[in-house]
Amino acid sequence: MKVKDLLTDESKWTKGAYSRDAEGETTDLLDRGAVCWCLRGAIDLCYNGDERGVIRSKVRMYINGEIEPWNDSFTTTFQDVKKLVNELDI
Repeated sequence: MKVKDLLTDESKWTKGAYSRDAEGETTDLLDRGAVCWCLRGAIDLCYNGDERGVIRSKVRMYINGEIEPWNDSFTTTFQDVKKLVNELDI
């Protein structure tokens, strides 16, 4: 699965935590109760090993910075995240 397959709509995306459950509480990425993920959490869930590192590097180059602060920024929107994952095809 790719990040773009996981973050299909805004309800599946979050800020301030790698993943959250339906009540909005922070949860483990692999928890079956997780219903939304930040960009970094989605990358970590969808990719593993060396591929995860490659994807993270591509994203950092695309945003010219670190993933978590960019995702959690007041100005970053779900549309920004969707554009990124579609353009990078991740």
